[in-house]
Amino acid sequence: MKQLIRIISILFICQIWQSSIIFAQQLQRPVAVSAYIYNFAKNVEWQNESQFKEFNFLIIGQDEKIIQEMREMAKTKTIREKPIRITTAAVLTDINNVQLIFLLKDKEESLVKVFDRIEGKNILLVTDSYQ
Repeated sequence: MKQLIRIISILFICQIWQSSIIFAQQLQRPVAVSAYIYNFAKNVEWQNESQFKEFNFLIIGQDEKIIQEMREMAKTKTIREKPIRITTAAVLTDINNVQLIFLLKDKEESLVKVFDRIEGKNILLVTDSYQ
């Protein structure tokens, strides 16, 4: 009987451990994406960036976890001592004063339209897992 209880306890602990790993991985992706975009952006030099008052990152799409993590990052990080402003949109409308556009996975069908609108402009386009 003690052996059976020990086995059940071990299986229960393994199940909880596995569930916590899966949960942690789900939470980590938005953090990783946000860090990746921030580190990528801080190593890019825009034309006339000395005239920017802030860096405006436009997120197109509806992944709330990534959007929230990007907003949290913007509260504590700067690029060359200038604040980062995060704006969101369902579709690309106004591109004035935007330095970076992050196209989320749910909007990948819009990539060609977005690219055509910003081609030749001083805007960095980043996509989420675009094939």
